[in-house]
Amino acid sequence: MASPYTLGISSASGFGASLAIVFNVGFLSVFSVSGYLMIISNAFFFALLNLGLVLLISRTKGYRSGIMILSGISMMYLFSAGTSLLQYLATNDQLARIVFWLMGSLISVTWRQLAVLSVFFAVLFPLLFLLSWSLNLLSCGEDVAQSLGVRPRFIMISTAVLASLMSAALVSFCGVIGFIGLVAPHIVRFLFGSDHRTLIPASAISGAIILALSDTLARTVLVPLELPIGVITSFIGVPFFISILIGHKGEGNG
Repeated sequence: MASPYTLGISSASGFGASLAIVFNVGFLSVFSVSGYLMIISNAFFFALLNLGLVLLISRTKGYRSGIMILSGISMMYLFSAGTSLLQYLATNDQLARIVFWLMGSLISVTWRQLAVLSVFFAVLFPLLFLLSWSLNLLSCGEDVAQSLGVRPRFIMISTAVLASLMSAALVSFCGVIGFIGLVAPHIVRFLFGSDHRTLIPASAISGAIILALSDTLARTVLVPLELPIGVITSFIGVPFFISILIGHKGEGNG
């Protein structure tokens, strides 16, 4: 159930971007950077701030996965409320920019920004993949994993930090594109099983495929208009999310 949405990363990034759009203030204000760079840096900064708050809250309960998700949802509502306040204070032009950014789009992404994202991915993804076998053991239960030499808290925190950093970087450049981080892993798990050595790279590939297909639909459904990708992924993701909830309920009754 964990995703950039439920951990509050998307909402925090949206708040940071909205703050830069409305007041032109943020993490890099003192350096007099361009407006678009300000939006990106602000979104990334608040995503990291959100991650720090979630980990700090979760620490009081031993970094349990359920507590981390509930902490993320709390932060999601907090930053969503802040974004709503900024939308209320924004001018019509600023409001249009905020809404479009929150819906997600690849229109403004350049090859230089893609190169920056590639560096993030090249550094962080191998570190995440190195944790795959430990995650397999952890899925058997914390007691079993600990008896086999795995430190559950360290693995959980490391995984959350690495995944959140990659998500924060993507959201900062592309805006909020929802449900891909939730849909892709579940599809891969259904097709290939729960071995994280396969699940992690396959989730990345399937997420890229879903994004490419959604972008194609966004560009062609209402030609010459281009829809935000977040609209397309939400139409796909919401029914899928409901099916996951129903499936878990069925398993519980069985």
